[in-house]
Amino acid sequence: MNSYNSFDAMAAGTGALNPQGAMSVFNERDGYDKAVDEELLSMGVDTEGHGGWDVSEEQLYEAERRANEKKGLVLPTFEDITPEKWDAYWSGLTDKQKRKRIKKEIRKQIDALGWEPKKYPALMIGVGGTVRAAHKLSSELFSLPLEQNEIKAGYVKKILGLIIENKDDIFLTINRLIPERTTTIFTGLMILSEAVKHFRCSKIFVSDYGLREGYLVDRVLKKESVACDEGENGQV
Repeated sequence: MNSYNSFDAMAAGTGALNPQGAMSVFNERDGYDKAVDEELLSMGVDTEGHGGWDVSEEQLYEAERRANEKKGLVLPTFEDITPEKWDAYWSGLTDKQKRKRIKKEIRKQIDALGWEPKKYPALMIGVGGTVRAAHKLSSELFSLPLEQNEIKAGYVKKILGLIIENKDDIFLTINRLIPERTTTIFTGLMILSEAVKHFRCSKIFVSDYGLREGYLVDRVLKKESVACDEGENGQV
């Protein structure tokens, strides 16, 4: 699952980076992602989707800022965000009432998918940056070998607890291990935690692959396979 970004968090009620605490101006997540990707491309950042590791926090923020600005939501530039504002952002995320609002929105979105398996799986397969970040943090905080791709689902809740209570220098650990996700990891872990709760999983397998590989298989390799089959059957 993709993590919420800084603007998703503000839409859920933090309002720390935007004095007005404005709601998201995009009605659909796909539309938002497309708009941000287009801004990244216009900035000369070719990432095949903004989940790429080669996008810096500053570049992603600027692309998000531009996309929102075109919809009439004016946000500060990256340079204008002082350390005090980032502190306020984190404080806003970890506020109990605001966490409840974020959770409510996440549950609403999960319920809207209508994913109710007949049998709940014990193992969840995680794809994407948030789950890889959770793996890095789990390895560091719970002394797991990095080559171990499987983590306990309960670790996600424990990490969230450390962030909320600001324990064990957790922010320093986050900045050291996953600096590119400093502003997105909390809401990303909240989404992951709610997914784990919804599907009643006890373990998470962290895939080495991501959306790009899935896109390659689905949109390229499958089409090539179909074309080859048709060629063999004389249908080309």
